[in-house]
Amino acid sequence: MYKITKILIALLLIFFVSQKISASTNYVSKSGGNIPPFDSWENAATNIQSAVDAASEDNLVLVNDGTYYPGSQIDVTKNITVKSLNGAKKTIVDGENTSRCFYVNAGDTIDGFTITNGYSTEGGGIHCRQGGTVINCTISGNSGGGIYFYLAGGIVENCIINGNSGYGVVCYSGGTVQFSTISKNSDGGVFCNYGGTVQNCTITENTGANGGGINCNQKAEIKNSLIINNSASGNGGGIYMSTPASSAINITFANNTVAENSATGNGGGIYSIKPIESYNSIIYDNAASADSQINNNVATYYCCIENGDLSNSSITNNPDFYSDVNFHFVDGSPCIDAGTNLPGIFSEKDRDGKPRVLDGIVDIGCYEGPIPEPGYLIFIICCLSFISRKFITGA
Repeated sequence: MYKITKILIALLLIFFVSQKISASTNYVSKSGGNIPPFDSWENAATNIQSAVDAASEDNLVLVNDGTYYPGSQIDVTKNITVKSLNGAKKTIVDGENTSRCFYVNAGDTIDGFTITNGYSTEGGGIHCRQGGTVINCTISGNSGGGIYFYLAGGIVENCIINGNSGYGVVCYSGGTVQFSTISKNSDGGVFCNYGGTVQNCTITENTGANGGGINCNQKAEIKNSLIINNSASGNGGGIYMSTPASSAINITFANNTVAENSATGNGGGIYSIKPIESYNSIIYDNAASADSQINNNVATYYCCIENGDLSNSSITNNPDFYSDVNFHFVDGSPCIDAGTNLPGIFSEKDRDGKPRVLDGIVDIGCYEGPIPEPGYLIFIICCLSFISRKFITGA
């Protein structure tokens, strides 16, 4: 009798767990039956908001291919994940230039969409109120900026944020942007107000009044990023750092490459109103009417800076980039093993996602180590091919 009871209990547990699993996904498809709770492709909702409304905490809302026109912002505030089935190229949310595309809160994730034609004064593409995560998305062509983090952080990762009217990303009082490309946004790439972290990003071809690439006010952390080909009609083609006169600036700037930016005013590479320190960074080939690389409030330590001075272990040598469009190093670059190992550096990654320190001392700039020459790559491939044939054939 005891064994029978145990078996019955086990069967009941399996039943309830399976019921929970089967109800953990809510489906969206342009060809769905639109039958709540949208628990299969046949019964799928035909719009994303309906499936979100039907979802319970921790559910997955899975969205099939197609272009969705929500008509008003999609509110995602239930600790759920909204994910496309086949990625951003095939799943599009279009705000039709009349409304924001997504409103997200802490604990919610948006994964794998093209988010376009959104309209709002605070993030036409996505507004993250108190956090939230945005991954694997393309956020382009929105008015009022691409993504707006208002309070208490949030994460953008592996995203393409380009061609938005306004900033690509606004970190009003926090937020992390990492392993993403921010390009061709009209007010600048990133604005960090009372906080925000930009790491392992490429920020390129953005324009702005001050700070074409990044505009920082009071607090920010910028690390392991490539900041190139941005322009400002005022100061700071690559980066502009400002703070109210009564405030203390708190900006960490380390292991970045700032190159080929321009400013109509001062500071083609970096312009700062108050004294800041830059570590392990390359600031080269920038242009401005005055202070082409940096203004005199930027102190450089273990940096490679064009026409700079040699104090604080910095160098002025040409960094020997691989090409005008590839900012990896050639073998023998003076920037290799020329930085200083700041606290926490061994846990960081370079812009390519490789370990930040390869040979005991960190390299200057956002990339670690030289790019293999084509001939060297061919040699490696031939060796591997020979070894594999020997291993397989036993010859």
